[in-house]
Amino acid sequence: MLQFVYNFISIINQMAPYLLFGFLIAGILSQIIPTSWVQRHLSGKGYVPIVKSAMIGVPLPLCSCGVIPVMASFRKQGANVPAMLSFILSTPQTGVDSILATYALLGLVMAIYRPFIALITGLLGGVIYYWISKKEVEQEANELNERRENSKSDEEHTVFNKKVIINKLIEVFHYGFITLPREIARPLVVGIIITSAITTFIPPGIITKFLGSNILQIFAAILVGIPIYVCATASIPIALSLIYLGASPGSALAFLIAGPATNFATIEVIKQLLGKKAAIVYLLTMVISALFFGITFDVLVDYFPFMKFSQLQSMPHVHETFFSPTKLISLIFFTLILILGILKIDPFQYLSRNKKVLTLEQPYMKIKVSGMTCSHCLQRVTSVLKSIPNVIDVNVSLDDGVAIVYGNPSYDEIHKALSEEGYPSKMIEENTSCNNCCD
Repeated sequence: MLQFVYNFISIINQMAPYLLFGFLIAGILSQIIPTSWVQRHLSGKGYVPIVKSAMIGVPLPLCSCGVIPVMASFRKQGANVPAMLSFILSTPQTGVDSILATYALLGLVMAIYRPFIALITGLLGGVIYYWISKKEVEQEANELNERRENSKSDEEHTVFNKKVIINKLIEVFHYGFITLPREIARPLVVGIIITSAITTFIPPGIITKFLGSNILQIFAAILVGIPIYVCATASIPIALSLIYLGASPGSALAFLIAGPATNFATIEVIKQLLGKKAAIVYLLTMVISALFFGITFDVLVDYFPFMKFSQLQSMPHVHETFFSPTKLISLIFFTLILILGILKIDPFQYLSRNKKVLTLEQPYMKIKVSGMTCSHCLQRVTSVLKSIPNVIDVNVSLDDGVAIVYGNPSYDEIHKALSEEGYPSKMIEENTSCNNCCD
């Protein structure tokens, strides 16, 4: 049991500094790549929207669950089906946080190879759909251009005053260290527990006794990975445990491709939003990519032995890293973030409690916001509302889909801003009295 605890802490210790940095980068990306900007580049004819979608999707820290509402929002705003296939294929496989975690546990080669595969997979799915549905895509693009010409208006640009900048900085840390960990904390801990148990209680190399062929191992990894839900970061320790049990590096890679990107829920949503043809292309692209890259990776490992995963074998010998001040601080901070994520505790709410008491004296409006399905949606709606002029404070509830907006903003501006992000809204209550705020 002590060895299990030691292995568990050792894995977290290796991942902590990289994931903390990844969380910070993810928070920054959530603010510097606004949804409205992305939407303007994912429609039209040709292959450019497909390429842009794949490239944008690779660094975004969205799992196969979180990517669904984002994809739905893009689609409602006019993004075409090939671009959305490219986006939903490339995004869940990796992200800036999982890239750094991959480097921590699987090495530099895999940290580079994994996002490259996500990019190629996204491009492949989008291009295949465009080839077989070119007339439909171009007809839709023509209709969209006509609607835009008929309703053409000057675009409004966000004024970056002191209030907006402060709110964006707060949202960077809130999304990076609260919202994103809340989404991945549970599956990540489960994955680490599974890995620790395997490395502690199961002898290495057992898989080769039952599945001697690398190709059979790759097929098995794909069949297991497609129906289950596991996020890109949480899949890393599971892949590491497969290597420990004797699976080929290619089969572990196949699981890293198929596991995060596919599950039955995602396939069903794609079928509803993009059509049956898109769902078939999505599934076939994922299977072909996982099979091809799994087989080729095993071939590359045979010629270049340095590409093999060696971190797991060296794990019992890294006890000296626990005494590094940087590692120790990272371990403590990362553990705290995981606990807050698992318990779904948001310290930002407690820190701003006094502020919210004061804002109750301000005018406010209650708004019903539709389309919020995850913490990413909650963070996005909150960020959009806080950026609107004359908004003093915002309290958004994911459970009932209600946002309380304090201050004197225009509801028309609120409705327009939320609609542009793919979240329809409706006013349900307004209190225009301001007590002593106007004295």
